[in-house]
This record gives sequence, structure tokens and C-alpha cells, in this order.
Amino acid sequence: MLAGSFKLPGLFLFFSVGGTLVLSWLVPRFRIPYLRWKDYFLAAALVLLPLVMWVGYANHYNAEHQTVYFSTTTFPIWKYTWPEIGSMVRQMAANWAQQYFHPLTYLLLIFFLLYTFVRRKHVRQSYLALLLVLLPGLLLYFLLQFFTFVDHDYYVINMFILPCLLVVIITDYLAAWKPQLMRSGLMKVALVLFVTGNAIYAREQLEFRYEEYPNSFRQDRPLLYEPGTINWLDSLGVGLDDTIIFVPDFSNTSLYLLNRYGWTNGKMVFKDSTRNLYFNQDKEGVRRSIALGAEYLLVYGTAKLHELEYLHPFEKHLSGQKDELYVFDLRDTTRNFDLSKGEPLISQSFDFEDKLPPGLSRDQLTSGFALSGEQSVNALGMPYCGGLSFHDITKGMLVEVKVWIRKETTDRVVPVIQSEKAGLVFQQEERTVEKKGEWVCYFQSYIVEEDVVPDGIKIFIWNPAEKQAYYDDYQIRVYRPAYQ
Repeated sequence: MLAGSFKLPGLFLFFSVGGTLVLSWLVPRFRIPYLRWKDYFLAAALVLLPLVMWVGYANHYNAEHQTVYFSTTTFPIWKYTWPEIGSMVRQMAANWAQQYFHPLTYLLLIFFLLYTFVRRKHVRQSYLALLLVLLPGLLLYFLLQFFTFVDHDYYVINMFILPCLLVVIITDYLAAWKPQLMRSGLMKVALVLFVTGNAIYAREQLEFRYEEYPNSFRQDRPLLYEPGTINWLDSLGVGLDDTIIFVPDFSNTSLYLLNRYGWTNGKMVFKDSTRNLYFNQDKEGVRRSIALGAEYLLVYGTAKLHELEYLHPFEKHLSGQKDELYVFDLRDTTRNFDLSKGEPLISQSFDFEDKLPPGLSRDQLTSGFALSGEQSVNALGMPYCGGLSFHDITKGMLVEVKVWIRKETTDRVVPVIQSEKAGLVFQQEERTVEKKGEWVCYFQSYIVEEDVVPDGIKIFIWNPAEKQAYYDDYQIRVYRPAYQ
């Protein structure tokens, strides 16, 4: 029931138990002596009761909250073409083949399965009945939920009923028919090595999965993984029972990490695609969430404050900012935050025809390529170009950088905004906003935080590979504070 409360397929074991009871009644060799035929059907009916009750509750919850957090539908294999099926199977293998068990463990489990059928007359018949029901049931479950196996591990984990059952069957068989072997020192050593080896393997896989690049969410939004972030939300008055909107996030990961109720801007897919629900992807979506009880709007990423323009009517009262996370109180209409830029306080532009940034000499210019005019900068052999420092800044100022770059390789060349003294990098993503032929316009933005003010900021073009690249029409704008 606990598994089912998280995902409906977790109740799959109930089908196995019910099927085993029916099989036990139909096949004399599997029959349980102390049960009458009426008991079989009563037990089978009781097995289905939790499933029916949970489906009813899940559908009620979805309707009440206008969501499909609890999936009560299927994604069968026959909905997809053969090329799609092949692609999905390859993705499943890449995601899960080495994620849970060591390859030797897979071989051992296959041996357990084959040995069970070879010694079926000596295996406890109730276990054999359960296995005979479970195998076709798991196959049917896989075929019905095929699409979800691509990248939803909780569907995969439901299949682990089988290896658990195989270990129980083999252990019970050895205890009954090979007691000396079970009590031997060799078996104890083998068991310790097996458990220890799998534990170490599992730990390594978990660390890789959640700490390294497969967890892109952790790489992109490290703040959500810091223990102090939840305490910071508490200090702002965003309690555990308060309902939030978190954007951007096309999953529910952010809600889970922050331990808060609410919505993201994801899409809930129904079996009938005409009934898909889109959350907080436009003004109407946000208003719907507010009508359902949303009290706070959390926006992750300074750039998103400007890109997601439909959020601007709701970004009035800023409760707090921590690094790239902005928290707005949807109930307080007192404006203390305004993204309208007005005229820039600082404006510097370089087209490299006349004016050059400090530290750049004319012998670094080239007339071979240019976006406008006749000259640009050739960054070959220059890891850092066009560096500019700004010290006359205050909290809340908006800094924007645009530069046109022409690369002859796929190596990274981007504008960077960082702290002048501490070296802390604020923005270095490859964010493009426009393209003209071979030239691409890169853009960065940053809202100055209070602890950065004493140090000032530095802006430059970063060419870590020092490969040949050209940049032109370099523009920097600093606007008045967006909030008081």
C-alpha cells in the first residue's frame, strides 16, 4: 500500500497474490489445504479491494486539484512504431542496465530462475504458483506501461518483486534440501561477499547517478540541494503548508527538493492528448494556480525573470532573493520589484572600428571577418578577451551583456559575468538570442546581489580552448535596481 500511495503500479503485487490464490484453487497441486473454495474467492476479492479504492481516490484527487499527479492510465507498446520501440529499448538499456545490479548478479538471478524450474518438484508449491503468476504478469505490466520505462525508475523498481522472490525461493529450497550446505562456512563467506559486493556497487551507482552529470538538475540548480535553502524559505514565511509555483521546471523535482506543495510549469499528459494540462506556461495558467491556492511564486534564474514575460504581472512583491532564486509573495500587491529597465545607467558599446575595450591593442584586430564595419577581434590564443570592471554598482542593478561571436569549431566561447575580487562566476551559460549567417549573438544578464557590491563585477569574453574565434559588436548595459 505504501508503494501504491506513491505510484499506482506499486499495487501490482496485489495482482500476483490474487492470481496465486485463483491458481491454487484451479490446480490441485498448488492447493492450500486449510482453505475452502469460498475462501479462495473471498481472498481474491479482498486483494482487489485496495486497488479499486486507490484508483477511485486517485481519480478524485486529480479532479479536485486539476492535475494527474497520480497516473491511472497506461502507455502500451502497441501505440508506437517499430523504430520508436527500438529507440526506447536502447534508452532503457542505457539508463537502467547497470543502474541497479552488477552484471554478475544478473547472471546469478537468471541461474536462480532456471534452477527453480529444473527443481520445481522440490520447490515449495505456493512459491512456484506465485512465480508462475508473476512472470506473465510482469510481462503484461511491461507491455502496458512500456513508455514509462524509458526514464521513470519507479516503474522499473516495481519489477524487483521478481528477484526478491527468486532469492526467497532458492533460500527456502536450500534450507529444506541442502541444510548442510546452508550451514557451511563456505556458504556464509559467499553470502557475505555477495551482499558486500552488491552494496558497494549500489553505492557507487547511486553516487554517480545523483552527484555526477546524469543528475542535470543538480548541476543546473545546486541551490535547491543545499540544506540551508529550506530554512531560508522558512525565514521568509514560506511554510511547509504554503502552496508555491516554481518555474522553470517541467517536472515536480523542485517541489520535492524544497518539500513544498504546489505546481511547476510542466505538462501533464493524459492518454487522450486533447486533454493535456499545461501549468503556469501563460498568464491564465498562473491565475488558475492562484485560484487553486498558490501563495508564492519562485523563479529560478535571473535570465528567466526577463525571458518569462507572462510572469511580470505577478512579480510585484519580492520577499527575498538567494543567489539565482527569487521568491515573490502573490498575496502582497505592494510593489517593491520592477523589471521595467528605463534608460541604462551605464552603456558601453564596441564595434572595434574606433573604440577598443581596455587592454585590447589594435594588433589583435582583424579585417578578415566582421559583423558590422570592417574589423572584429580574433581571439586565437586569448583565453580572456575584452575585460571590463565595474565598481560603482548597488544591490539590485541589472547587468546585461551582448556580443556577436563567429566560431570555426564547437569549442565554448561565451561572455562571462563574475565577481571582481572573489572570482565567483555568476553567468557563463551559452545563451543565444539571435543568428546572422555564421555569427551568433550571445547574451548574459545578472542582478547584483548585496554581498557583491563591495567587490564589484568583471565582464569578459572567455575562450578556454584558445581556438580561433571572432567577436564583434560587444555591448554592456547596466540598469537601475529592479527592487528596493
